[in-house]
Amino acid sequence: LSSRPMLPASEATREEVRSIRRDIFANSVLLRGGAPKRAHDQALKISQRAQATQWPPVENEAMVALGHAQQADGAAEEAERSFSRSYYESARIADDRLAAEAATALTALVGDELGRPRDGAFWRELAVEALDRSGRNSGLARAALLMASASLDYRNGDYEQGVE
Repeated sequence: LSSRPMLPASEATREEVRSIRRDIFANSVLLRGGAPKRAHDQALKISQRAQATQWPPVENEAMVALGHAQQADGAAEEAERSFSRSYYESARIADDRLAAEAATALTALVGDELGRPRDGAFWRELAVEALDRSGRNSGLARAALLMASASLDYRNGDYEQGVE
């Protein structure tokens, strides 16, 4: 599944994809800057634009960005739906990098924040598998998974595992 999807055939769609990706990045800066409500509103608009392209890779990227904004804005259940949708759609098109990101987010969100550690463990396994397939089992993606995993282990009372 580790292949990356081909770019859209239409130049207009490719340009819109580039624009959406720039906006996703800008929105992540807004989110990190402490404006979760504004980032949530922007992420909804970006997601709608991404859906209009009918190009699944950017639709899924926008859905993950929306999930992060929803989570930061206190809409955890909505974030769970966004991340889950992105995971399954990313897996369907063999975008393991994005599937791993969505499953990693779900590991922490579901397992810790929503207090469903068994479900969090399920998402952790899917994240590990997708990360392994993606060939990016080091660096920031791996660090994010380790952080989510430690949070889940700590929540489960496995304090020794959570600090390793």
